[in-house]
Amino acid sequence: SLLGLGLAAAAAIAGLVVLRGTGPDVRALGAVRDAPLYLGVPVRATPAPADSLFERAMTAYTGGNYGAAATGLARALAAGGDSAPALFFLGASELMTGRPAAAADALRRVIGLGHTPYLPEAHYYLAKALLRTGDGDAALRELGTMRSGDTVVAASATALADSIRRLRKR
Repeated sequence: SLLGLGLAAAAAIAGLVVLRGTGPDVRALGAVRDAPLYLGVPVRATPAPADSLFERAMTAYTGGNYGAAATGLARALAAGGDSAPALFFLGASELMTGRPAAAADALRRVIGLGHTPYLPEAHYYLAKALLRTGDGDAALRELGTMRSGDTVVAASATALADSIRRLRKR
C-alpha cells in the first residue's frame, strides 16, 4: 500500500540520518508530535471473520435485539473471536432475553478468564442471573467476591447485596 511504502521510505531516510548524525539532533528524530490516528478499524490486516460476526452481533445488541445478538456472539466465539467481550455481551444478551442459566454460564466463563475489563461487571450480572434463577445465596456469595471501591459497579453491587439481605429479613 502507499501508506506502507511511505512509512518504509521515511524509516530509510531517518535511518540514514541517524547513522550519519551525531549529537542532540539525532535524538530529535525520535520525537513524535502527533500520535498515529486511530480510526477504529485495522489498517494493517484484514479483519478476521470473527471480528465481523462480533460487529454484526453488537449492532443487534445496541439495537435491542438481544436474541439475535446472542446468536451472533455465539457464532463469533465459535469462529475464534476475542472471548472476553463476546462472552460478556453473550451473557448480557442471554440475561436480557430471559435465559438466566445461559447467562450465568457465559458470565462464569468471563470470570474464568481472570483480569479483563469485564470482570467486575461479570460478577455483578452473574449475581443478577443467579437471582433470576432464585438462588439468592449464590448471588450474595458472588457479590461478596467483588472488591469494594468507588466504581459504579461496586456501589451497585453493595446496594444489591443490601437489598437481598433486607428482603430476607422480612
